[in-house]
Amino acid sequence: MDSIINQSLSSLNLHEASKQDLVRHLRAIVNYCTYYDTKKMIDDAIIQVKDTLTPANVQIMAKTLNPDYPSSVVIVICVCYYVLCAGHTVNVLHDDTEATHAYSTLFMLINIAVKNNHPHVVRGLVRDGLVKYPGDMLELSAKLGHVEVLQELLKDQTIIPTDWTFNHAARLGHVEVVRELLNDKRIVPTDWGFQRAAGLGHIEVVKELLKDKRVDPASNGNHALDQATIFGHIDVVRELLKDERIDPTYSGSHCLCIAIREGHTEIVKIMLEDRRLYPTLSNYICSGMVGNYVVHHNYTKIVQLLMSSDQIDLSACNCSLLQLSAEYGNDEIAAIMLTNPRVKSSSCTWALTIAAASGRVNVVKLLLKDGRANPDCRSNCAMLHAANNHHDNIVMILVSDERVGLVAIDRVLLYAEKNNFPRAVATLERVKSSICDEIHQYAM
Repeated sequence: MDSIINQSLSSLNLHEASKQDLVRHLRAIVNYCTYYDTKKMIDDAIIQVKDTLTPANVQIMAKTLNPDYPSSVVIVICVCYYVLCAGHTVNVLHDDTEATHAYSTLFMLINIAVKNNHPHVVRGLVRDGLVKYPGDMLELSAKLGHVEVLQELLKDQTIIPTDWTFNHAARLGHVEVVRELLNDKRIVPTDWGFQRAAGLGHIEVVKELLKDKRVDPASNGNHALDQATIFGHIDVVRELLKDERIDPTYSGSHCLCIAIREGHTEIVKIMLEDRRLYPTLSNYICSGMVGNYVVHHNYTKIVQLLMSSDQIDLSACNCSLLQLSAEYGNDEIAAIMLTNPRVKSSSCTWALTIAAASGRVNVVKLLLKDGRANPDCRSNCAMLHAANNHHDNIVMILVSDERVGLVAIDRVLLYAEKNNFPRAVATLERVKSSICDEIHQYAM
């Protein structure tokens, strides 16, 4: 046997130690193979792989399989892989010495057969009882989406599939594998797998699983819907909302808040078309983190969508979204908000005070032009806060409003002196002096 193997390997330029190692492995696998001409079998195999067995390619193959495999093991895997794929059967040896080497080689071969989607090889290995770890092979075939290999493995009723067989197929979007697994009574679909499929946008897998009554699409507080929303999978969100088991109003319509926060305009539109939405959404949308996201990221289209909905009153919560726009100087969203007739005068006045204190010139001008904000309210509070933060330009803008006038500076200055606002006093005196100079020059 060794002489036949050595003769066949003579065409390969191998180091002697590597050759002997290869001979040992080949001898083990050859003893597993039933073939009328052992030499021809090895020769045929080597011819098939010879062109690829350059030192560089061997290193690449070694890294692909396992960086710790010696080159000779990579070569024997290539040879044995060809032998098995050629349709040769495999029989179990009773020689424990040879079996130790052969089983390690066979385990590599089984992995290769599964990875390369060769169901006929897997069929032979299962038939001969050589798939030592069938559960691992089942998971691998599910992960790779090799449905024919999976079918061969599932024929063995002794194999008990784990949850991860289903999970891998679902999360990687292998819908054919998922269908095959759902038809097997040993497989119980997991909520985790469903949620991952939704979060990764595998619409066909989601549709398939929604047909199965064992799947709870609303598990973990609508986690599947939340995940699909976060990552902007429009088709998945639309499909999930069709299912009556999913309640979009859960936790204060949390899913809609996510869509707004992430800036997914189309998903917001889809959700607003769902009449089940919680009717007092304003508290969640206008204020807090959601409102901050809207203003900071300038989600103007989303604000327009929200305003067009009869289910959401953006003038609620003292019009927090307008106040946030005033604070951060987002005049685009402030302008959109001011087109809403439901925004009250008190909300506009408070937004003016915030904009003045924050030095947001454009928002101040916008609010004054709108007319609902009262700059003279609460003893010219807007002017006081603008002056206290040294916003001279805004004080000038407020004074120029016919509802305020120059006389207001004296009132605010008196209030600032009386209530210990030294910075406001300095600003107001500076502005007053500047205005007086302008009046004097104009008079001359």
